[in-house]
Amino acid sequence: MKFQDELKKLVNTAVGLTSLALDSAKELIEKAQARGEETVSTLKVKNEELKHKIKENLDKVVTVTVNDNSQPTVEEILASIANLSEEDKAKILEGLGK
Repeated sequence: MKFQDELKKLVNTAVGLTSLALDSAKELIEKAQARGEETVSTLKVKNEELKHKIKENLDKVVTVTVNDNSQPTVEEILASIANLSEEDKAKILEGLGK
């Protein structure tokens, strides 16, 4: 009878451990689900804040460059040449054949 008692204890222990594991698993799943919902909610708020900050900063950073493909005037060319070094001016004259 002693063997049967020990076997009964072993079976009861296995059943008890399985029951505890299931309860713990259910509890863990519920906690994980709650944490997940909380995290998703927090991330939605953070995402909206980020979108707002990006839009705000884009308005500050955007630079518009207009290329009208027009030719510079003689006055503009002369003003640009006036700012050049003597070496660069000599290269220009060389390029012009003078």
